[in-house]
Amino acid sequence: MFFFQMSWVEKATVLLVAIGCVNSMYFDCRRIGQECANGTPCDPDTGICVCDAAHQGHDCGLDITAIVTTGPEVCDPPCEMASICQKVGSQSKCYCADDAYYGAACENRRAVATCSGDAITITIVPYPAFSGLVYIKDNRTDTSCAFTGTTDPVTGILQYEASLAFNSDCSILKTPDQPAIGDAIYDAEVIIQNSPSFETSLDIVVKATCVHMNSGIATVSNDVGSVAVDQRANLTEDQTMTTYEPVLFAVQKANGMAIIPPLYIGTPLRLYFPMADTRKYTSLLLLSCDALNGPDAPQPVRVRLVDNGCPTADGISVMKGGIVYDNIVPSAIVYFSLFRFSNSPVISFECNVKVCEPSDVTCAPPQCNAQPGSVRRRRSAISGGSSAEIVLKETLTVLDPSDKIVVPVVPSNELPKKNVETVDQENQVQQEKCFQSEGIVVIIVILVVAVVLLFVVTMCLTVRFIKSKSQVKVIETPTPMTAERMIRIPRLNF
Repeated sequence: MFFFQMSWVEKATVLLVAIGCVNSMYFDCRRIGQECANGTPCDPDTGICVCDAAHQGHDCGLDITAIVTTGPEVCDPPCEMASICQKVGSQSKCYCADDAYYGAACENRRAVATCSGDAITITIVPYPAFSGLVYIKDNRTDTSCAFTGTTDPVTGILQYEASLAFNSDCSILKTPDQPAIGDAIYDAEVIIQNSPSFETSLDIVVKATCVHMNSGIATVSNDVGSVAVDQRANLTEDQTMTTYEPVLFAVQKANGMAIIPPLYIGTPLRLYFPMADTRKYTSLLLLSCDALNGPDAPQPVRVRLVDNGCPTADGISVMKGGIVYDNIVPSAIVYFSLFRFSNSPVISFECNVKVCEPSDVTCAPPQCNAQPGSVRRRRSAISGGSSAEIVLKETLTVLDPSDKIVVPVVPSNELPKKNVETVDQENQVQQEKCFQSEGIVVIIVILVVAVVLLFVVTMCLTVRFIKSKSQVKVIETPTPMTAERMIRIPRLNF
């Protein structure tokens, strides 16, 4: 039967599993290629899809009116890992409520590590659509540590895999005599970089740990951590000036305040281009803006963020909205989340701004659909006429991230069965806890409703009693005069 034919308890149970007990790790609607389904909007601050009343799930892809729980249309094979069966057109498909899983029955994990006697094999299946990079941390350009990407011709699933020897130079950390004497722990970290050009706060770090016991059994453990950063060496600031500065360039906090080091990847900032002098030029247009890596990088990299007055695809991946123009204080503003290139902690912005006189209309913004330490300016000379173009540059140092989002890995089929069963049991316990929490909420709601009804009935009875009492007439009977009540008047005797 479909969702609208289910009892309210079944509905609450299904939706609880879908959205209450699962955290989104691989999906973020701010990432390139990851969009909200069914026309629902993306919250640019959280990366969470804002679902309407008819849809739920991390990407709002679950149609709550088409959920199938029993009958001939139920999914076969049955959905696994808290996934939900729903009718999609003429077919029934499993909706993977936990985005860390994929497959026809949501039976496959996106990050899997297999341990052998002398190596670890890591398989990564990024959330589609993916156009970024997958590499071992600190070994992005080392071909001996590279991942091989393949696409299944039938399913179209993109998969990355690398087999790394424990004694290789691929940044595999060995901890001897842990957890016991004679044992050894091998750690490897994989970066899933969302953008093919930038490291951003939306990237994912997969941490795989192989534990080699003294008995020779290899296991894979889960390790969920938090974001950590370390300070890179300070960079000498670049400072040049021209004789005339009609427009300024500053990198600020998103609220317009001055930035204070240190600066981290993901920090909300803005590029601010205000007119410094309006005696000649009164309007401006941000024509283009490039991001460049630092001079310490082995190879120079330049990526265009704004072109012809509009954000590019690379620009949209880091910008928050389009270019904002203020006509009161003539200025252009670009809001963005701080990023850096993979091969350098230093980033520079080189932007081309056009300024126009009052009679020049070529600074009108085009129609488009679509913020780190002390800095110095360097500007090129400008020419006369009704308009001019100015090149502005800013350079800053960004802290290097070591972790973004840490995703656990699970044992492969080659590992002892008890490890896989343990993971499934933990998931089941978590789901039971969620169900118990739902039952408590239902009981509280019922008690609140009962108290409200009791209060209403009491008030009605009280009002009725007061009305009936006011209709009773009290008749007082005159008391007859008695001897005690009579007053004797004394007489005067003459």
